[in-house]
Amino acid sequence: GDGYFIVKKYGTASIGGNVAADDGGIGAQGIAQPDSSDKGAPGGISFATRAGDFRLDKNGNLVNNMGMRVQGISDYINNPGEIGDIKFDRGEFMASVDVLRGSTDNKTIVMSKAHGFKTGNIVIFKSDGDMPGNDLQEATPYYVRVVDDNKLLLYGDLHSASTDASVGNEMAKSVPADEVTITGMRIIKKLASYEGVHTVGINEENTISSEIAHGLKDGDNVRFYIPNSVNITAGTMISVDEDGVQMPETDANFKGNWQFTIPIDDYMTSMTPDKVLNFGTGKELLIQSAVVSDVDPTQYVITGSVAGRDPMPSLAGETKFTMAPLMSLITTVDINNMATTGTADQWSFYLNADDYSTLAPVKVGTVL
Repeated sequence: GDGYFIVKKYGTASIGGNVAADDGGIGAQGIAQPDSSDKGAPGGISFATRAGDFRLDKNGNLVNNMGMRVQGISDYINNPGEIGDIKFDRGEFMASVDVLRGSTDNKTIVMSKAHGFKTGNIVIFKSDGDMPGNDLQEATPYYVRVVDDNKLLLYGDLHSASTDASVGNEMAKSVPADEVTITGMRIIKKLASYEGVHTVGINEENTISSEIAHGLKDGDNVRFYIPNSVNITAGTMISVDEDGVQMPETDANFKGNWQFTIPIDDYMTSMTPDKVLNFGTGKELLIQSAVVSDVDPTQYVITGSVAGRDPMPSLAGETKFTMAPLMSLITTVDINNMATTGTADQWSFYLNADDYSTLAPVKVGTVL
């Protein structure tokens, strides 16, 4: 494909013929010339002096205008010390960054420079000596989670890399800091690689915004991961009346109550009455009850309400939720005098009347 070649000089400055003072240092002929007296230049060719002086032959070898192969570091990614013919092809890898050191958490890897990776990239960890720790294996693909411009974590699967929000990044691969050496260790990105960005919101036109430039192109296939999401038991989402009896959501007396079950292993003690489950922006369900099922003790039955939102959303067809708030780019307003009411988890604040009028109707049960 299209791209740029970066050709580094190897050998002595005598390559290219005698250099005149006014020729800009490109050599008398302006091309890389063989010099049999230069023992530091493999094959007599060290470098091409400018972009117009070299091309790729039909085999992908870098050659000068005389058809002579330019030699240098033949495999910069896997064997950066090896000298030979420079050959270009699509290859399997496209970036290599040296490892500088480990970190005190024995998981975070610090790179020698900005790595340019994105969360979800597929990489391998290469070491000229022993691999650090027991989690990493030679030539095994791992998935990146970006911590900083020069720091990253490695995971065994894409979902964990994209969603791990645990304290201490428990799902990340262990990389003991005392076993990371400054030489001979590098991380190599695979050409066919996922790239992930965190979404920060979606507006009324269904435009999704991300924290950083996403790099996606028209027609790209994408996959969404929701942090710590819980799958509800298939086919259990039903609309109910205020007594928990099934009622069609089209019924004039329907008040926005829904009921579903989840496996008991997915139940969290924080799923208590008045806590919110997020099925999507504008689809927040306020828990009314969460009890073990009388029919199947391996399931929890959760009943809640979406009343208060306008228009009232339907949860029919929803399959998963998260306890984490889902951000959206909706109207924001200033508030003041935030204070606790004295009741657990209850707060009050003042809101300017003009600002209030810019919001959607705020009713009992509305989530701010």
